[in-house]
Amino acid sequence: MDIILPNRWQPRDYQRRLWNYLETGGKRAVAVWHRRAGKDEVCLHWAACAALQRVGNYWHMLPEASQARKAIWDAINPHTGKRRIDEAFPPPIRVGQRDDDMRIKLANGSVWQVVGSDNFNSLVGSPPTGLVFSEYSLTNPAAWDYLRPILAENGGWCVFMMTPRGRNHAWKLYEMARSRPDWFAELLTVDETKAIGADIVADERASGMSDAALCDSSIGAVNRHPDINVREFTDRLCGGDGGGISPDRLNDVLRMLDRLNGTGS
Repeated sequence: MDIILPNRWQPRDYQRRLWNYLETGGKRAVAVWHRRAGKDEVCLHWAACAALQRVGNYWHMLPEASQARKAIWDAINPHTGKRRIDEAFPPPIRVGQRDDDMRIKLANGSVWQVVGSDNFNSLVGSPPTGLVFSEYSLTNPAAWDYLRPILAENGGWCVFMMTPRGRNHAWKLYEMARSRPDWFAELLTVDETKAIGADIVADERASGMSDAALCDSSIGAVNRHPDINVREFTDRLCGGDGGGISPDRLNDVLRMLDRLNGTGS
């Protein structure tokens, strides 16, 4: 049976920029996408393609191993009723699978594995060629510090996927990536992707879902102005230095910036 990867899947329109970056040889990507934007889906299919192109070890990392099993290894695609790993890594390209350590061996010798970044020290001895940090906002940043020299030495790639969780280590990484031409950096709000219907978004917001989970419009507006230092800008506007305007005025100011720059309505 002939298998074409990605297997019966194509990136959505708003996922295309990240996919094209990786497909053309990009090595470092930071994607700050809202909930249900298909973050893990993109990375699973990309890892399958990359693993068949270059023999190596590929890790899909979540903050904890228990999360990794639920969110990736055992996860079912609700739209198809199939396991996500079976969609991305169809059985004909495999020669082995181990459920205990969530590992798939491919026909060309590559190994793809789901792991927890909480026990990265235990993974010594099998250096990765490709890494996905899923939910990097909740990940111990020491994991990346430990693994980055390996990828620097072997020319491997790394994708950081996240939903905002405040101005923590993940947000600092995103700010750094925005200033580096060799890195990919992108923030997508639910209003930009339209991946979730407007009526559903309105209902979720009304019932208490945080704007961070949706990557709210104020964050998206800052993203469209790369000259802005996000931390300094928001601190001053919202009174972080003892002055400034109230937080509920932040969106209005950023929309004004959009209009002045011709990017807003």
